[in-house]
Amino acid sequence: MTQASLDSTGYTGLVQRERVHRRVYTDEAIFALEQARIFQTEWLYVAHESQLRAPGDYLTTFLGAQPIIVSRGEDGAIHVLYNRCAHRGALVCQEPAGAASFFRCAYHGWTYRTSGECIGVSFREGYGRAEQQAGWFHLEAVASLATYRGFVFARAVSEGPDLETSLGGAKRYLDRFLDVAPGGQVELHPHPYRYSYAGNWKLVVENATDGYHPSFTHRSYLQVVARRTGDAKNFYARDDGPVRVADLGNGHHLMALNNARTKSVRDKEYGDSYYERARATPGGRALVAALEAELGREAVQRQLEAWPDFNLAVFPNLMIIQSQVRTVYPRAAGRSDIVAHATTFPGASRAINQLRLRMQEGFWGPAGFGVPDDLEVFERCQRGLAVEAREWVELSRGLAREDLVDGALQSRGSDETNMRGFYRYWDERMGPLDAP
Repeated sequence: MTQASLDSTGYTGLVQRERVHRRVYTDEAIFALEQARIFQTEWLYVAHESQLRAPGDYLTTFLGAQPIIVSRGEDGAIHVLYNRCAHRGALVCQEPAGAASFFRCAYHGWTYRTSGECIGVSFREGYGRAEQQAGWFHLEAVASLATYRGFVFARAVSEGPDLETSLGGAKRYLDRFLDVAPGGQVELHPHPYRYSYAGNWKLVVENATDGYHPSFTHRSYLQVVARRTGDAKNFYARDDGPVRVADLGNGHHLMALNNARTKSVRDKEYGDSYYERARATPGGRALVAALEAELGREAVQRQLEAWPDFNLAVFPNLMIIQSQVRTVYPRAAGRSDIVAHATTFPGASRAINQLRLRMQEGFWGPAGFGVPDDLEVFERCQRGLAVEAREWVELSRGLAREDLVDGALQSRGSDETNMRGFYRYWDERMGPLDAP
């Protein structure tokens, strides 16, 4: 498509087979359409059940741009409510998370059960009887709510496929993430990492499964690991290495590392086994030694190498980054927030959970290597995309070497099969961008 046709036809054709137009990232009108056509129609991840252990527990978050409360009611059920007082529209809950026997609006003192029913209206006699009996005073519930093995999803509309249908090919990887935990359960650490960056939300979703960038963006981290382990092997540096990326359908995508790290335990061809990484983590040698004293070295190696070692992006806002649960919150075409939770196993030993946390900190923590590298690159991308002389963003890498494996398009770790799948679905959900 030429520049002239873009100017004359508005937004038509911004996603092509091997590239996307820069306005996909920079145009505020497209961002507004994303909110209406994706974030108000798709299942969005909003919470994990481990954050809502007891009746009265709640957290505040967003369904797209709309503030919501996710709570566990007195009946033990989970509720997703719009965080807006039924009276004059003030936010009811302010804190990121907490526990309460009821919610009270600070403006005029209206009170609500944690399940959303209004239980107190100041000077109620001033309202008509019909209004008081019609449920008009309650907090509004989100139209659709569903859970999958502890992950809570909500949708602003009632129409559309059920959650498991929407998860599609991503479901098997959510299962793999959970099945390795004792009892098949994980917990989100109560104190998440929170980041913001001056860039489009899709940049972090793309990056979640990008196997092309680590050798370059994260070079300093790889050098530190090499010094700590005495092994400079880097499987990302090989175009024919063991990393694989995949388009899982419905906008979900994957980068799988298990082949690399399982093979590294057997014959050291690629290096960087999970066991070696665990010992290289600050404090990791002592934690691994304690586990080996309890379970034996072979059992510890098997357990660590069995941890799912992949990055999964669940369209549009959830990412499983090996042992981290990450959510992106779009704020504007050029502004995004990220909330990332480390995970632990409720049925595992203290040493195992400490090891999971320490491994998180080294790369993804606030003082780690990975997040500052990535956020800096996202912001450089957003600034560079302002250049009008180069209209298209290339996503053609590996287009000629994709294979269909178990119903999913797969290719080498440095290829962009995963991103092409994401944008095909994005384009489908956005529909004709010129339509009202």
